[in-house]
Amino acid sequence: MTMKIFKYLLILQLVFAGAVFAQDANTAADSQAAKDQVDELLKGELVPENDDAELTAPQKELRKKVMDDESLWKNPDYKGYNKTFQELHQLSKTFANNQFRLALSNYQSGVNTILKNREWTEQYRKEEAEKKRLDEKWYWQKVDRRAKEERVVTREKMKAKQDALNYFSKAINHLDEIKNPDLRERPEFKRLLSDVYRSWIMAEYDLQNLPQCIPILELYIEIDDNEKEYPAHKYLASCYSFEENMIKKTKGPDDMLFKYRYKKNVHLLRATELKYGKDSPEYKHIVNIINKDEVISVAQ
Repeated sequence: MTMKIFKYLLILQLVFAGAVFAQDANTAADSQAAKDQVDELLKGELVPENDDAELTAPQKELRKKVMDDESLWKNPDYKGYNKTFQELHQLSKTFANNQFRLALSNYQSGVNTILKNREWTEQYRKEEAEKKRLDEKWYWQKVDRRAKEERVVTREKMKAKQDALNYFSKAINHLDEIKNPDLRERPEFKRLLSDVYRSWIMAEYDLQNLPQCIPILELYIEIDDNEKEYPAHKYLASCYSFEENMIKKTKGPDDMLFKYRYKKNVHLLRATELKYGKDSPEYKHIVNIINKDEVISVAQ
């Protein structure tokens, strides 16, 4: 009888473990599927160019005539005086895909630059920690050595962020070259633009160039649901706070001071709302601080 009960309990345990394992496997599969769906947006092509099947008969006929005309008028030395007609090629799918690929390549190079620096920093710290310091007899020698190590890490980190920032800036320029409004509304374009903006902002901010972050941050929160990301407002509040303090130090005009203070408080409040909720003690605390700032009044 005892053996039967033991076998029964063992079977239940195995069934339960199998169910948990299946649930974990499904969760992992769903997570990977979601990741694959997101990564699908960034495969180096903004829109398929081979769309012959979608062309109507008149469109195919027009394209054939255009190709014939270009063959008759082929002149590699032609330089148009009026650039308006020549700029129409910026609306084409081919041009958009080329710029998209260049933007993606520069974005990935920037990200890799930062990741490589993090790996280097980790390895550097590990190697320095493993070294034997037989010549260090006094505490101040350890302090001096550690400060020197931190200066090396900071210098390399800032260099990597500046290099990455250059890549991100190139990526933004390439995306700005895409003029077709329909293509700019595609999820692939918005995804890459958001990723590039976000990475550019973080690198520029870490380089202590806070005022330069503001226009890109404002553009970032205009894209789809980016406005609902609390870190974007946290960064904006910090940047506007910096501008406010600079106006105070330089005794600048009051209207600019009030403008920056107002924007700081708006984004500070929004960041708190998105992270903690309106009914939270954190939100009420920020409301009290803002009311004391005498810029905007928020009803609790």
